[in-house]
Amino acid sequence: MNDLISDLDIATKTQGIFILSMHAFKVCKFFFDHFFKKLENETLQIISIQIVKPDVGDSKKIGDFLAFNVIMLAQFQQTFSKISKEIIIESFNCTTSQQQHHLMRLFKEFGDKLEKTMILQTWRNHNNIFVETRMKLMEICATSNLNELKENELKILRKICLHILWNILKYPKHIKYRQINKQALCNYLFQKCHTLGADFEKVLIDMGKRLQCIGFKKENDNNWYHQCDHIEIHLWESYKYLINKQIMCVYFIVVNKTND
Repeated sequence: MNDLISDLDIATKTQGIFILSMHAFKVCKFFFDHFFKKLENETLQIISIQIVKPDVGDSKKIGDFLAFNVIMLAQFQQTFSKISKEIIIESFNCTTSQQQHHLMRLFKEFGDKLEKTMILQTWRNHNNIFVETRMKLMEICATSNLNELKENELKILRKICLHILWNILKYPKHIKYRQINKQALCNYLFQKCHTLGADFEKVLIDMGKRLQCIGFKKENDNNWYHQCDHIEIHLWESYKYLINKQIMCVYFIVVNKTND
């Protein structure tokens, strides 16, 4: 038993790979108890646990055995700095070290773009085939980026429209809130699009359509003017529609009263 633990110490501190024979398998419970306690004391993380069945030729020499691949935390801490505990201990269902290497490559390439669980599930769905999994993950990333881009564009449009509508509703007799300078609008849109990575030209066109919907008209000087004086109900309905699309944060303040 002491020899087994000694071999374990050497393996975990050197190459991170160790093999247990059938004799070691008989003391598996003790091994697991000791092994997981060591992980709490050493800077190690379990990335995969799997049962590997050796080739026929090898089995004649060493019989069935358990193989555990342990990857040092120092090597992957930066890559998986935000990985959850549920993913740290995860069976890869691989049969070769090459497949595990491929999976590590996928984690490194897509780990900052997609959830680790999604990467792993996609890997399994494509039968642990690296090329097919990578193509699918690239497709998922492209779709995700497109959805994010569209949401950013809508966010910009909603924010500006809400600002315009609120000013008109709050100050119905102020003419300045019914006039929008084209250059000022373009500058504001360009700044927001640059910050959020949105398509400026597309947002500018959509902004014009939205201004028309709430009663603005583009004059010969290319500026926008809202000339209707008695459409507060229409503007209010437009405002309510847009505000319902906004993500809002609600803060609760709890005050505990104590008797002095």
